[in-house]
Amino acid sequence: MKFSQKFFVLAAAALTITASQLTVSAAEESPEQKIKFSGTIGLEGSYNKSEPKAGKDVESDGLSASADLGIDVNIDKNVKGFVGLTWEDNDDDSYSLEIDEAYLKLGGNDAMPLFFRAGKMYVPFGKFETNMISDPLTLEIGETRGSAGELGVNFAGFYLSGYAFNGVEDREGEDDTTDNFGGSIGYAYESDAFSIEIGGSYINNLYEAGGLADRIAEQREEYLEISTNEYLSLKDYVPGAAAYLVLKAAGFSLFGEYVVMLKDPEIEKNDGTDTTTTKIDAMKAWNVEAGYTFNIAGKETTLGAAYQGVKNADDFLPETRYMGVLNVGILENTTFALQYAQDEFENDDKAKSITAKVEIEF
Repeated sequence: MKFSQKFFVLAAAALTITASQLTVSAAEESPEQKIKFSGTIGLEGSYNKSEPKAGKDVESDGLSASADLGIDVNIDKNVKGFVGLTWEDNDDDSYSLEIDEAYLKLGGNDAMPLFFRAGKMYVPFGKFETNMISDPLTLEIGETRGSAGELGVNFAGFYLSGYAFNGVEDREGEDDTTDNFGGSIGYAYESDAFSIEIGGSYINNLYEAGGLADRIAEQREEYLEISTNEYLSLKDYVPGAAAYLVLKAAGFSLFGEYVVMLKDPEIEKNDGTDTTTTKIDAMKAWNVEAGYTFNIAGKETTLGAAYQGVKNADDFLPETRYMGVLNVGILENTTFALQYAQDEFENDDKAKSITAKVEIEF
């Protein structure tokens, strides 16, 4: 029996157990309690300067708007759902609106630690915590979304889960099957003065991450421009692992994360006549970030600094990135942030950017 088949047999069993414990309490809750809205609306502006090793410096700036809307649906203490919508500007002056997530969740509380989650969601790989405006580089090679099923347990701060989904990247010669899987394990504790979370996760193909999937799609397009008979594919899946630590105490915060490919990727290229295989060095990414939150004139203010990087990414992602951020709560549920970043690439290119963002949260 394949892993995916075993997984969904377990999921079905979990559903049977959960269904036997559910109680319908619709009459006890008001519509306001059953459906809750949350989200953000923001405007971001940036100035970027690239310094290629050969050629002129390139400068650019621009504004972009974005909005996120989350809808929590609380049917019962054991039956919940979530729908997340995302709207944002695109680089070509167009706009995009998509359903970012849409899933159901059964269980997962003190009364029922066992849970089952299914739908379109970000699978539990990595943490990607940050105070910065920009996403950490670990997210670029680690964040993975798909139509998935997850079975797990939360108990006394400990969590453990496994998941399966049908990804977009298939091994060469394989049919489209639900053969992507992974798992996560960790511990989280939170009090008024202190919080800590430490954990790790595994996925059987890191090329399902959004950033890497986009990268290999770009490479395919480049090959197709040369010859319509050519194709490019993964010879085999590339498993990945992540480890992370989130620590907060007395206004200080410390985030650390490491994401790594567990073997060297092998890329197959067919030019219509011959097939060649190229092995490339495995990528690894890290983020180390420190921050301090305090009040200035009654305004919550956060100062943060980060050191990030990606090894063996060529010019796709920076080899090193140094960042600093100032985040101020200027009004109720309204923040203003200013970020500076300096990138250095493996090909000796350099880039600098200044980014400002104002955002409301509701």
